[in-house]
Amino acid sequence: RLFIVSETQRQLVAYYEKRMQDMLDRSNRDSWVNIYGVLTLIQKQLAPREEGKRGKIYDSLLGNAHELCQLLEHFNVSNDPELTRMRRELLGAIDGVTTDALKTEDDTREVVRRKGDALIKARDWGLDDESDVEVALADAA
Repeated sequence: RLFIVSETQRQLVAYYEKRMQDMLDRSNRDSWVNIYGVLTLIQKQLAPREEGKRGKIYDSLLGNAHELCQLLEHFNVSNDPELTRMRRELLGAIDGVTTDALKTEDDTREVVRRKGDALIKARDWGLDDESDVEVALADAA
């Protein structure tokens, strides 16, 4: 009888430990997908267009990026140092930049676009699944 109770406890502990790890992994992956989405949207909106034309810039472009950085500061549940580094670099890329500057200053647009591009290229995002990319872009918009 003691063996059955002990074995059942071991199985329950193993089950809940796995569930907890799965939730942490999913939360971490969601954080990376969100960063990718924000960076990709910044790239898309700041990319050079036809002569004399610019992508539309809304307050939400920078607002969403700042909001994500604030959330990740407090909700990096796995204490992933790479996620912390990426959050800091994203914040550094947009810190002090205004929506008005992005709308009117080509140099500012180019600097932010290049920084975002460097952040995207600096990591293997592991987003092989097209649905992950679509989710990231939809969430960022």
